[in-house]
Amino acid sequence: MNTKDLQTPAEIQNLMSDLKSEDRKYKEIMKGAEFVGWSIAVIMAVLHIISLLLPGEESILRDIYMGVSFVIAFSIYALYFRYLKNSYDKIDYSVPALEMLKKAAKNEGFFKPRTIILFIPSLIISVNVSISITGRFNIQLFQSDILNLLFVIACFILLMGIFGFISYIKQNKKHKLLRNRAIELIEDMEKDKSL
Repeated sequence: MNTKDLQTPAEIQNLMSDLKSEDRKYKEIMKGAEFVGWSIAVIMAVLHIISLLLPGEESILRDIYMGVSFVIAFSIYALYFRYLKNSYDKIDYSVPALEMLKKAAKNEGFFKPRTIILFIPSLIISVNVSISITGRFNIQLFQSDILNLLFVIACFILLMGIFGFISYIKQNKKHKLLRNRAIELIEDMEKDKSL
């Protein structure tokens, strides 16, 4: 049974239309993000192979570690965005309106446990960038090289966190509106069922 076939109020149909529109939009965003992730992984692999072939002062083991870990980090990003893109393909809009609204309210919520996986590549990238920065710019704020490295890692993670939080706040406004609309309609539909 299609949601169009249901004798539902106009606001449910409007919300379903908005949800479908958002799903299409985010599927395209995830498709682009996956492409960027794979592209950066390939570019990093090629650049690090070239840097290993060229003579230089850098440590070969450090270059190998950084090259491999960058490729792994961006591959994790790409795989995660592929997973999200595929999850948008699997959304079933033919389920009853109440079930669809419950899924929408759950998906548009504040915290999604699956996003924890993004901390792994973010941490890898933070460590790599920090190693590169401390090595190239000879940052010596502390007596210990480890403390200098940890300080730069903490600063980089803080910057990534601020950027992520700003992005989240920006995106959350629309998600919160959709979620609140879905919850209100669920409550109304469940009240009607109980009468």
